[in-house]
Amino acid sequence: NCCDFELILVDDGSSDGTIEVLKHYNDPRLLILQKENEGVSSARNLGLKYAKGTYIVFIDSDDYILQGFFKDAYEILCQKEIDMLIYGGICHKSAKDVVKCPIFWNPKRKIHNGFEIMDAVSFFKDYCLYNGNSWACAKFIKREVLEKNQISFDKDIHYGEDLIFNLKCISRSSKIGLRDEAFYFYDTSTLSLSRGKNKNWREEQLLLGYKQFLKFEKKKEEEQYCALLIFKHVVSNGFGVFSLFTQKKKMVKEIELLIRKIPMEILDSEDFSLRNFINIVKKCSFLDIKTIILFLSILINARRSIIYLSKMPIVRNIKPRTRIKKIIKCFQKNK
Repeated sequence: NCCDFELILVDDGSSDGTIEVLKHYNDPRLLILQKENEGVSSARNLGLKYAKGTYIVFIDSDDYILQGFFKDAYEILCQKEIDMLIYGGICHKSAKDVVKCPIFWNPKRKIHNGFEIMDAVSFFKDYCLYNGNSWACAKFIKREVLEKNQISFDKDIHYGEDLIFNLKCISRSSKIGLRDEAFYFYDTSTLSLSRGKNKNWREEQLLLGYKQFLKFEKKKEEEQYCALLIFKHVVSNGFGVFSLFTQKKKMVKEIELLIRKIPMEILDSEDFSLRNFINIVKKCSFLDIKTIILFLSILINARRSIIYLSKMPIVRNIKPRTRIKKIIKCFQKNK
């Protein structure tokens, strides 16, 4: 039944008395593992090593699961022959900012009737085209798939490691279930390990992850879709892109090669602007590409700023035309 599970708690060198608290729980389902602090990937890999359950799901230390999560998953997994069961969630950014985290961030792709089953090849494409949720959490993965394909977290990647792990799992699965119910609560209101690094650290990590995926998966079609997804993550990753063009010529070249691996035919479901952008890049010289990527980054981040300002109390409930005028005034006032 849904109460028959194993809970593996990995203490990654904590100093807040976690172990003392855990020792008060006397439950045979609970396994406590202690190790020196080496980061989230190392901790998760240790948990995978000791896991015995049919399916594995990750829960980060600062997150929560809501009541009914295991029961809902258990009922689906018992009835359906699937390798992965993927949920959305709820994201807590601040005391006043709680939003739903869908399976696909692109609103064009919705989950029909709350639950879908897809073959892994089709889902891999949708995951890349419609910006699938990149967190490793809230995803039930068959342990057999992980062990058979030797899938684990790469300890050399410290940003985007969840994304690469997901892509590996999807590419080696057969059937995947999508459940549009929010049982998982992501708390992003505090600083995480992936913040506060060098300006181009995230871009470097994403490109490294792409290379690692290519070593794992040799299929050309998966490589092309993965290139599209990594590219979208790179250009939407904040203003770190600005310093890219004065400091990291090698990285710009890697981004150019990434773009050239994206065939136009896989962009049929994409936005008109992105299709045209990639088409322009493929026809440009190296120096032009730097300018175009920079321009795209400005557009994406300007759009994010507008969305953020539109949610502010002073403009949230105002008619669209008036709201746009107020947003422009906000930009002019706070240059």
